[in-house]
Amino acid sequence: MPEYTKYYGLSAVPFEDSPDPRFFFSSETHAEALASLTYGINQRKGFILILGDEGVGKTASVQHMINTLDDKVKAVYIDQGHTSFEHMLKDLLGKLGLTSKRQTKGMMFHELYDFLIQCLERNENVVVFIDDAHKVSLETVEELRLMSNLETSKSKLLQIVLLGRLELNEKLSSELIRQIKQRIVIRNSIRPLTAAESLQYIDHRLRTAGRSSQAVFHQDALSLIGKYSEGIPRIINRLCHNAMAAGCRRGEKMISGKTVKKIRHINDLLTDEQARQFKSATAFVFPVKYIFICLSVIIIGGALFFFRDHIAGIFGGLHKTNSTTESSAANKSAKANTTRGDTAVTDSNPKNVSDINESKTQAAASRMATTCDVMPEHPIKKVIMVKRGLSLSLLALQYYNEANIMLIDYILELNPEINDLNLILVNQKIRLPDISGVQFLIQASNNLCKVHLETFANPSEALQYKRQVAIKGRNIEIVPRKVSPRDTWYRVLAGPFPNKENAIQLIAELNKSGLAPSLQRLSYSGR
Repeated sequence: MPEYTKYYGLSAVPFEDSPDPRFFFSSETHAEALASLTYGINQRKGFILILGDEGVGKTASVQHMINTLDDKVKAVYIDQGHTSFEHMLKDLLGKLGLTSKRQTKGMMFHELYDFLIQCLERNENVVVFIDDAHKVSLETVEELRLMSNLETSKSKLLQIVLLGRLELNEKLSSELIRQIKQRIVIRNSIRPLTAAESLQYIDHRLRTAGRSSQAVFHQDALSLIGKYSEGIPRIINRLCHNAMAAGCRRGEKMISGKTVKKIRHINDLLTDEQARQFKSATAFVFPVKYIFICLSVIIIGGALFFFRDHIAGIFGGLHKTNSTTESSAANKSAKANTTRGDTAVTDSNPKNVSDINESKTQAAASRMATTCDVMPEHPIKKVIMVKRGLSLSLLALQYYNEANIMLIDYILELNPEINDLNLILVNQKIRLPDISGVQFLIQASNNLCKVHLETFANPSEALQYKRQVAIKGRNIEIVPRKVSPRDTWYRVLAGPFPNKENAIQLIAELNKSGLAPSLQRLSYSGR
């Protein structure tokens, strides 16, 4: 194990590139992909497609699934998507325990078919996972389509799961193999982690190895890792591993943001020897920088000493000029005050005072006419006592029939004592918002209204939604909101509007296009 495991008190290496089932972290998007896979395999849907950028965790998800499959499911993992179909078929037969010496494609097909029929009679299901499927040639994809024809009148004998990068979707659109796309019943995409999920991912892997992320990394270091990685688990692993290797060599008890900045461009995992070299290289840079600063200070100090008389003369001239200017300004100010005093005497006329008061009254009335008469923000519908096993998402499902992030945003706003999105305490009192009114209207400055359209955990999703609801003549803004010490959510607001009616009209227009605030679609179940 690397030196840093002992230094930071870890029982295992938490950030290796190779998938390790112990460290598997299921984000929302990973959970969706696994649910799709489970359904497709159990229902014998034939072809299943899972897409995602490099490093998002496709292989890790599949390895996790293979380890949790039922005994009745025979899973074969093939990680050589670039090989020919004959090699792939021979590999499949070998992993199924079929060691026949027959080498022709037709005979191997026949042997596979007989085996699949026997599995069906035993109520067994055979699944082949083909990783890096974007590397598969068009000819091989067509052969896979023919292999999917192995079926009975009632069900598919073989389930084929294709795992690949996003360009695989374009390859499947080719005219040469368009028939295979029609056979893909289930498709899903694994997206990068959100900012909050990135921090949870780091903490999960470190806790599995014996420590928490807060015990190993400073908060600024964690934030930088989330930023530099853009939510790609493989890059997070690389950054964390290298930061811990460098931090260990530099004697950091907790890894700093400065260390993360220095290793961000290292694309490979640092070995102990490379970490030592890295320490030497960075240690050499610091004295040079400080020497340069010291020399600069000495040179500037010497210049000030030798040219002090000349500099004093310059500042003396400036002081004299400023004194003359200030004197002139004082005279002008005195004249202006005299003029203002005369005007004040004139404006003290009772008639003029009455006109001014009447004007102020009319202005106030005008402002009141455009006031956004909004209900108090998020009135309380009910106060509940937390029971064991309850989370914010489950709470939202129980009382509003949907775990809506905008709703959870309002629950958090009503309960500022909650500082961990994943933890609410047993017997803790939680205030639930009343969503029967117009709580998506919020008071803006100058008595104007803004419409709270949506809340997102990811800034890129908020930006995408902002583009969807672009309204001519209306400003759409994204406002960050800290919902916990480690999590920032993003509210999308529209406006401002002069009154409540104008704001409600906008919501009606958005409702027609299916883009109304998600809170409007919810209903309080009262359970």
